[in-house]
Amino acid sequence: MAIIAKEINTNLFYYDKVSGKFLGDLSELKGVLGRFYDDACDVGFILVSQVTGKKVNMYLKEQEGTELMHFEGKTNAGLPVYATVFND
Repeated sequence: MAIIAKEINTNLFYYDKVSGKFLGDLSELKGVLGRFYDDACDVGFILVSQVTGKKVNMYLKEQEGTELMHFEGKTNAGLPVYATVFND
């Protein structure tokens, strides 16, 4: 099982301090959303901090029709990371 997910820098997202989520537009992500592993159907990406360079594996948690995709991940310290992608 090899990871084939693409990396996305946090500078392509807006960080909402109130909700604690990264928010992004599908058009800005340049088609990098896709399968996470070469032998599974999990959808996701690797979120890379523009400040620290640390990486978090983000997996599709929920999809609301064709408009919203909610992703979740955890840091190495076990802290949750959330991202919502809008289909603009």
